[in-house]
Amino acid sequence: MKILKEKNQLVLLVFILLVIRPVTVQAQSVQTVQGKITDETGTPLENVNVGIEGTRKGNITDQNGEYSITGLETGDYTIVASSVGYQTQKKSVTVRRNEETVVNFTLIEEISALGDITVSAESDATRRSREPITITAIDAASLNTQAIGAEDILKRATGVLVRQEGGLGSRSSINLNGLTGNAVRVYYDGIPIDLYGEGIQLNNLPVNSIERVEVYKGVMPITVGTDALGGGINIIPKTFGYNFLQASYEYGSFNTHRATIAGRKEVGENISLSGNMFLNHSDNTYGMENIPNQTIRIFENDFGRMDTTVVENRTDVKRFNSQHTSAYFEGGFSVSNQSWADELTLSTAYSTRYDEFQHGQRVTKRPAGEAHKDVQSFIERIRYRKAFGSQIQVEYFGMVSLTKSMVDDSTSNLYDWNGDIMPITNNRGAEILSRPSLRDGDQTGTAHRLTFQIDLHPRHSVALSNFFGYSRIEGKDPVGNRLNLAGEMLDPNTIPSHYKRNISGAELQSLWLKNDRLTTTVFYKNYYYNARSIDINQVSSTIIPIRENNSLDHGYGMAVKMDIHSNLFVRSSFERTIRMPDETEIYGDFLSIVPNYTILPERSQNLNIGLFYQKEYSGGRFYSVDVNGFLRRQENLVRLRPRGFGEESQYMNEDEVSARGLELAVKSNPVQNLSVQANVTYQKIELTSANTVQEESFVGVQVPNIPDFFFNTSWAYRFTELFRNQGFLELFWNYYFVDQFSITYVPDKSNANRENLVPTQHQHNFGITYAPRQSLSFSFQANNVFDNTVYDNYRVPKPGLNASLKINYSIN
Repeated sequence: MKILKEKNQLVLLVFILLVIRPVTVQAQSVQTVQGKITDETGTPLENVNVGIEGTRKGNITDQNGEYSITGLETGDYTIVASSVGYQTQKKSVTVRRNEETVVNFTLIEEISALGDITVSAESDATRRSREPITITAIDAASLNTQAIGAEDILKRATGVLVRQEGGLGSRSSINLNGLTGNAVRVYYDGIPIDLYGEGIQLNNLPVNSIERVEVYKGVMPITVGTDALGGGINIIPKTFGYNFLQASYEYGSFNTHRATIAGRKEVGENISLSGNMFLNHSDNTYGMENIPNQTIRIFENDFGRMDTTVVENRTDVKRFNSQHTSAYFEGGFSVSNQSWADELTLSTAYSTRYDEFQHGQRVTKRPAGEAHKDVQSFIERIRYRKAFGSQIQVEYFGMVSLTKSMVDDSTSNLYDWNGDIMPITNNRGAEILSRPSLRDGDQTGTAHRLTFQIDLHPRHSVALSNFFGYSRIEGKDPVGNRLNLAGEMLDPNTIPSHYKRNISGAELQSLWLKNDRLTTTVFYKNYYYNARSIDINQVSSTIIPIRENNSLDHGYGMAVKMDIHSNLFVRSSFERTIRMPDETEIYGDFLSIVPNYTILPERSQNLNIGLFYQKEYSGGRFYSVDVNGFLRRQENLVRLRPRGFGEESQYMNEDEVSARGLELAVKSNPVQNLSVQANVTYQKIELTSANTVQEESFVGVQVPNIPDFFFNTSWAYRFTELFRNQGFLELFWNYYFVDQFSITYVPDKSNANRENLVPTQHQHNFGITYAPRQSLSFSFQANNVFDNTVYDNYRVPKPGLNASLKINYSIN
């Protein structure tokens, strides 16, 4: 193993040296394009992306709206300027030797209700949309006025289905391109979100704390991805390029409160302070229909003694012990445009989260009335970016986190769904776990990503990236399991668990044919992880029972994009990729998920083929069609299954799974101020071979708990001519449809037990936003307006009709 690591490092070093040498030779005669960017009032715009179309060359404007792009050879170029909230502009220019080239832009504000654009990198929205590696970037700024969270933003992306088991803060997962669960990696600012502790999660991030959400399908670029199986979500936190303060408050059904504050202040030349805060709370006391309920009735028997009898029935209930409270505070210090750094940002954050749990993965006849979990995290982050000339860019991102958690599942009380304590004792001493737990835990995490972007030639560029992550978990549990270690009783939680992973990769992007009509991206990735832990399930041993998992593997692939016409292109990608088990899958979550020390990495071979067409008309009208198909062969699929006594579950491997699917997205602005989009996904994920005798009969059957057909559409109309000071009134409607699916292996749905089927789902959300001026808005939203019975993972009921009111205020 050591020899392999040293060999990989030597090859990487030689490769970098060979790359940098020709770069140095080329950096001789260079020309510069410079200019200034303002809005329609003449105000300079900071942090506008300015790039050379068809290349990786680009820059951002400073506080005076000025930019410069160096390292250009003489010739004809197209300069592209883009920024969130403004229409993208292009200008053609001829660069001549020893002549100053000035290109100025006046950007026009863009009115967009949906804020959904397709892009494929980070510096230039137009260039990104035309790369073979596809990202759907959803601009959260245009959705800030609505009463939604990160999970609601994702629902609007093609091929994405967000699964949530209840109200605010409840457990959630994502279906993307036939993938589900942890196979779809979620990142926060480019780092796996699990390393931040549980305070920051997809299910508690409000829209006002988010700059944008990037949805990667198929191949993920090495500069962002780690070990995802063919898809990932990157949540970019709120940032500002100018002095700004924004606050919002939302109140909704079930005593739901959400508040946010974010801002930035310049304190000196190229020095700024920033802050971001959110607070969430909900009782989640929504109603559920036809729930199995078990109660105890006390009566006098024939001998004159008091006796009990068990009564089981189905009833409509209101949830209790489902409260969620979370908060996040972050402050940052940034320095920019220095000789030693283009950007250096240091930030400190604190998060806290409290969740009550009324059940495990499924709703059973006995609810949990006291189980809860409390988590606090402290986070330090650093980001550094520097360009060396015009051909080498270096970026480093690092973070350290400390998470303290407390799990309480230790009561001897039994509750019914009416919230009453039953007159018998819970002999297990726990409501969800198979044994009591009162665990205090500490988790230390760190992650580091170093990336090099190198332009070898105007038509060829290389990216090199290395990601390293490490976490250490330990704790104590005064009432939990004890290990009999040669006669001495030991709390296994006090023995630390360690998890580390390293993913490195190289990527070559090239432009071919006349007018750069053909783009290719070839890449290689190397994966390594090591997990070492005590077996907390073992009850006796003569030595400490340490379980250790190791894996060293590699992946590779290629993506190709061909421009057929200025409005039409096709693209395809193939990848062999690995996803390593994460801490929760191996060690459990110390509440409802038990460990699996023998779980194996997932492996997948993915093929994606897509076509994109867009037609633009005068007056800003357009329509676009995006079609994508995928094929996937997946080994060792990891799936969460109910297990054992109580309401525990465990991540386990399937043997082999095949997936195929087709996605269609249509977007249009048919008339001025009207935005329409619709997304349709059909997929088949089937078991092709089984690793247990019990499941051999299910080969060829749909994998449980994954819908095979879903659809959503969003319509929004904005009235602007009725108001002064750029105010508006907007009406919007969102509709979500999910076809019937099973939560267990079901060969024939028509003969299946109805309790194992999630029925067809229909959900309609309506809303209205009124903004008398740009700095102030009011929004009302009604969700599930027809009060349909809707379910999600493992047939857990979701809220019926509910509503919320939100106020936004900002100061420039």
